[in-house]
Amino acid sequence: MIEATGPMGGEMCRVGTAPIDYSTGLACAGGIAFALLARHKTGKGQRLDLSLFDVGMHLMGHWITNYGLKGEDPVRMGTGNSFIFPLRVFPTRTQGIFIAATNDAFWRIMCTALGRQDWLDDKRFATNDGRVASRAILEPLIEAHFREHTAQQLLDKLIPAGMACAAAYKVSDVMANPHTKARGAVIEVDYPGIGPVKSAANPIKLSDAAVEVRRKSPGVGEHTAEIMHQVGYSDAEIAALRDAKAIGLP
Repeated sequence: MIEATGPMGGEMCRVGTAPIDYSTGLACAGGIAFALLARHKTGKGQRLDLSLFDVGMHLMGHWITNYGLKGEDPVRMGTGNSFIFPLRVFPTRTQGIFIAATNDAFWRIMCTALGRQDWLDDKRFATNDGRVASRAILEPLIEAHFREHTAQQLLDKLIPAGMACAAAYKVSDVMANPHTKARGAVIEVDYPGIGPVKSAANPIKLSDAAVEVRRKSPGVGEHTAEIMHQVGYSDAEIAALRDAKAIGLP
């Protein structure tokens, strides 16, 4: 995905988080759930084979399909997209707004909400294919309109209309957002020697099985002895492995 990420005409950039690592963990959880369901029905367990590579390929699904159909490699386009338009962050007088006109219906919603009947009447922009082909004409028009307004002025029109859009927030903005608090999206756990540490909460919320944080993230080797005891190692055997530096203990 790094080949597809970066400014238009610029060097490739890494994504500002670890999507493959996180997604592999989620895929693993899903695979375990499927295997447990199958065991419940058949009485048989099975081996789960999962790799970062396979998950990374899965996340590139639309690029793989596009290459298979057209033989085209991804083109770096900043926050934009080479086959959907408009789909990018547009600067305003205050902060950027991400616009996701992923279909013609959203395009009509956006134009109507912003009072841009002239864009709606222009047949070149009526379909996504037309907007992509006319990007060089349409993009400066949208940029100019957005730069004339604040983000809040635009969002006050777009969001009530049902447009897929959002302000491009900083982490500090999101942490202070009332919606973050209402959703319980951030938790705080006290770590000995460190103090309170904030982290993202589990996004899965079940009606009859509330997810609770019962223990902090372990330190390196914190549970090694406990796990080895569970599988049959004696204290002497664990000590010998520790002395041989075959295992790490806190």
